[in-house]
Amino acid sequence: NMEGVLNSGTIGFQNNDGSMGTQIIANEAFISSEFSWAAAEAEDENSWLILSAEAGDLSGVLFGGESTEIYVQVVTNGMDAGYYSANINVTAPNVESASIGVNLFVTGDNSTPILPNIDISSSENGIVNLPDDVDSLFSNVASRYTHIVAPNGDLIQFLIQDDFTVPQILHTRRVLESYLTDIPDTDWGSDKSNIAIAMATSNAIMFLLNDEDEYENPYIWDIFDSGVNGQDLLAIEVFPEGSSEYMNSTERDATYEEVLHFMHGFGVQLALPAMQNAIESAMLNAINNDVYNPLSDLPEDDFDEEYFAMGLECYFGLWAHDPNGDGFCGDQEYAFITREAMAIGDSALFAIINGFFGEAWEYTAVLPQGFNSNFFMINQEGLDYTYRSQYLKNIETSGDQSINFYGNDFSNQISGTTGNNTFIGYGGDDILIGGSGVDRAIYHGDYNYYAILPPIVTLDSSFQIIDLYPNRDGIDHLYEFEEIEFNGIVYLLSDLLDLNSDEQFPSEFSLDSPYPNPFNPNTSISYDIAKTGQIHLAVYDLNGRLIKTLKNGEAKRGYYSVIWDAKDENGAGVSTGIYFIKLTSLSLLETQKVLYLK
Repeated sequence: NMEGVLNSGTIGFQNNDGSMGTQIIANEAFISSEFSWAAAEAEDENSWLILSAEAGDLSGVLFGGESTEIYVQVVTNGMDAGYYSANINVTAPNVESASIGVNLFVTGDNSTPILPNIDISSSENGIVNLPDDVDSLFSNVASRYTHIVAPNGDLIQFLIQDDFTVPQILHTRRVLESYLTDIPDTDWGSDKSNIAIAMATSNAIMFLLNDEDEYENPYIWDIFDSGVNGQDLLAIEVFPEGSSEYMNSTERDATYEEVLHFMHGFGVQLALPAMQNAIESAMLNAINNDVYNPLSDLPEDDFDEEYFAMGLECYFGLWAHDPNGDGFCGDQEYAFITREAMAIGDSALFAIINGFFGEAWEYTAVLPQGFNSNFFMINQEGLDYTYRSQYLKNIETSGDQSINFYGNDFSNQISGTTGNNTFIGYGGDDILIGGSGVDRAIYHGDYNYYAILPPIVTLDSSFQIIDLYPNRDGIDHLYEFEEIEFNGIVYLLSDLLDLNSDEQFPSEFSLDSPYPNPFNPNTSISYDIAKTGQIHLAVYDLNGRLIKTLKNGEAKRGYYSVIWDAKDENGAGVSTGIYFIKLTSLSLLETQKVLYLK
């Protein structure tokens, strides 16, 4: 029986005399304020309410007459029928906080099949066979499984068919992990936790399929007809670093596109709608200016996904060698093939991609067993693969072959083989790990322009090489190196610093108390190895259960330090409590206690 104006309302707050205030909502979703402001979920966080802001961060400064938008979305997957409530707080200096209640009523049953959580901790690489008791809807489609753990502990799941090799699977998983890695101080990528949570909450699956014939597989149709969502990637289009297709640039690696579609559709569009709006705005401008030409058979609803993917592939050099000879990405779909051209010709999309992914890949590329060529991470004329590898930061290898590594101006981490490796780090502060062969680090300047710090100073078993000349070789940490070259002259590290002197190494085994203690989110664990041998360093709970293995294998004589980030073997966060750090060797068992507080 209410009377009066019933279709209008304003929510806000003001100071005592009404001269200044913050209007949170008035008939439409916008904020207008003269104060700094911040919005966040209430203290009791929940898994169904997702907040995002027009500019990415849920905070900022607004002046009189300015406005911004806050997006509120709910995810009901897996929720039981019933009533739910939450609060959103908007705060600003010198005024009382505003709390906005959100009420949700869920009805009906969720009948969509859900892939259960599957333990992968027993697998060294996190890939396991599907258990026998998994619903045949899923086991009819795939034989293997892996996942990525979202910040809230939920899982982003992969189903894998037989033709996918282990290196292909790991490459695919690493690419998604790179996409979901936070990039500090960026417009869109400084906190991607809600994107990962949205992907996991959606129960969407990354399907790693054999080839195009699977599109006619009735079991594939059954799984999608049941309501399961997901994205596919074919084994015949995945070419990790070091493969012949990658090195010869004969095939395009579709991993980046398809994994991006997965994150875009089930993460960004749900958890970061402001970024989605920015993508759509940039796309319309690109279409109007003949920068982006959608394929004629592409549904209009997919224009934005393909535009975003084309921009990503251009940005990271996948088309920079111009395989079609027409200066376009794709089938004449995107008018630029290099990052530099994109920055000028499609600055809006360039800013979005740069502001989400940063300057370089965040994953560690793993070269295949037996790879025995030079590998350049800096662009080289005549080597087309370096249009792509120039955006890598980290490389790992295995085997006993010898490789020459050439880094770039990012801060690289490069791990060599057990052969005789050569490393040129170039700019940036690099971590170079030689391996058990005779390994050499090469520097551009004369010996007199560098400072060399031994392990007794670095306290982490590395030699630190400091270039005293600015903007040249940076500061490098060398592990397991025998030789060092300055401007063409080779020196033995043992001669330079009397490596055989006992003063360079600890005289006894020890495990130091973790610091800080108590801790949140990370604690540093230092230990000394007096004699080369096998060690095991791990975290256990009060019941003696293994929580996390920090080091298991041979450790050379030296000083070491590792970080524990309060996560278990599966990447899930641990609960508040007391944990034990144990260091075991043939002649030692030492234990330290640490307290984790949330």
